[in-house]
Amino acid sequence: MAGGQVTPFRSQLLAQTLRYRKGLITVCALLGAVLGVGAAQLVPQSYTASATVLIIPLSGNPYSTEGRGDDLINLASETQLVTADTVMDRVASALGEDADRDTLPDQVKVEVPPNTQTLLITFTADSPETADKGATAFANSYLTYRRNRSEAIIDGEIKQVEEQSAKVDASLRKATNDLASDKTTSARRTYLTQRVTQLTNQLAVLEEQANQLASTPIYPGQVISSDPASSGSSLLGTPELGLAGLLAGLAAGLGLGMLRERSDDRLRDVESVERYGVPVLAVRNLPARAYDPPALLDPELGTQDEEIRRLRVAVLTRVTETPASLLVAGVSGGDHSARVSADLALALGSGGTETILVDADHTAAPGASELLGMSGQRGLTDVLLDHDDPQALLLEAGPQLHVLPQGADLKNASSHFLGRGLFHTVNVFRHSADLVIVSGPPLDDPDGQALSMVSYATLLVVTAGVTRRREVRAAYAQAEQAEAKVIGAVVLVPPSRRELREAGREGARRAPSPAPARISVESSVMPAITAAESRDEEAEVVVEEAEIVTEEPEIVVLDLPDDGGPRAAADEAPTMAFPKITSDAPAKTGRGK
Repeated sequence: MAGGQVTPFRSQLLAQTLRYRKGLITVCALLGAVLGVGAAQLVPQSYTASATVLIIPLSGNPYSTEGRGDDLINLASETQLVTADTVMDRVASALGEDADRDTLPDQVKVEVPPNTQTLLITFTADSPETADKGATAFANSYLTYRRNRSEAIIDGEIKQVEEQSAKVDASLRKATNDLASDKTTSARRTYLTQRVTQLTNQLAVLEEQANQLASTPIYPGQVISSDPASSGSSLLGTPELGLAGLLAGLAAGLGLGMLRERSDDRLRDVESVERYGVPVLAVRNLPARAYDPPALLDPELGTQDEEIRRLRVAVLTRVTETPASLLVAGVSGGDHSARVSADLALALGSGGTETILVDADHTAAPGASELLGMSGQRGLTDVLLDHDDPQALLLEAGPQLHVLPQGADLKNASSHFLGRGLFHTVNVFRHSADLVIVSGPPLDDPDGQALSMVSYATLLVVTAGVTRRREVRAAYAQAEQAEAKVIGAVVLVPPSRRELREAGREGARRAPSPAPARISVESSVMPAITAAESRDEEAEVVVEEAEIVTEEPEIVVLDLPDDGGPRAAADEAPTMAFPKITSDAPAKTGRGK
């Protein structure tokens, strides 16, 4: 959070969702697929039959003798006649109880195949027989409707011709009668003669038109092929509905995952911590088994050991003027800051930096001093309550590393963290060491906040997937209030479930029998061997296994390498460049940091 920076989170929402909500998305997708397949089984079966009708141009219809043979617009208009009310009524009458008049328009489909004079009529029903009958009924009803429409128009035209012929015939009779009259003048007679001739010709033409209309062939078309109903299948088959359900579930899972991810403010990985503006000095993978101290000089270094070396260099480059005090504390409870404190102290001491570790974290189990094999020793509690000399209580834990243990019941003595005793202790240690590391409770604990008052700088411990952004904000605010600079953070990556299961199985294989379990609780190896001398041969073998288990903490104290001086940092230069922090001279009152 350098400079109050808040890196955008929403821009990474989709990527974070796909990375951390894969389980939810997968479950939703599978559930959608199952529901789709189940729906396919519940969807009623349907059958489709078709009939192909050849259309003949016919008067009185969109596709008529007056139009062009390639008039596709007229052919498209013919498809509308298939679903006309008259055709629907005829089909409903033909199908009887097998059809519902209201659903017929949804069951029929009409298409014009390209470059043809045909209509393809398809009908869908819940049985193959009804589908065949429906397709045939629509084809025949359409042709009948087309014929009747043409006949009605021709009959109407014939009736008009006959009516006109009747009028012409009446005029002809009148003109003939007038021409036969004796009173007709010569001029009138000439006119009537011409009139009779015209009416006679007109009547002949009308009679010829009537004969042509009456003899007009009415051939609406024919059904040229019929395809029987296809085998039973749903409108959307099982694969289609399953795929649709899968996609719907995937979309729902993605949306739900994005909602959950947006409301989740956990810092899940190194990238999210750095995007939030916190410099990451090292990344530690928490072991699934018991604590193992880092072997800094082992030629076969693991990833975690390299990270500790990197952390040592990063701390030394940020705290350049010594002596200085550094608080190592978690952002919230359960951040394993004691483990980081112990590892860092060992690394600094082995690298040649005179280091003192003050174990003030009464919330850790085990604490930093216990991780280094120091339990039940006098320590900080005796300094705070009994005013013992802190220098006299220091215990050597390795090359150039001394530890002030917690002492007995540090929780009750934590109320003195803001007293002169702790300030004096830290100042005394700063005059005898290059760096004083204070392992403290999390910064959301009042005791952790009190310890930040006696430290010059603070190293935060963040647990990936556990620590939240609001907790980091609160830790920064507390450090700024105490005038302690945050030099960065160590990100702890918890073991995966697979690693925990494997560790559990390995622990079960290595677990001793009930009898040696009582022996393995001894505080050292020699009492266990002495107790086993009087036992039989089988018991002695079991004791040897107990020796292997109990010797592990001894390695922390006795087997750490000592190179005799500070390690050159030329080959260990950090890859990140941050402003260096210098310390001020300690105040005479003990309050200076």
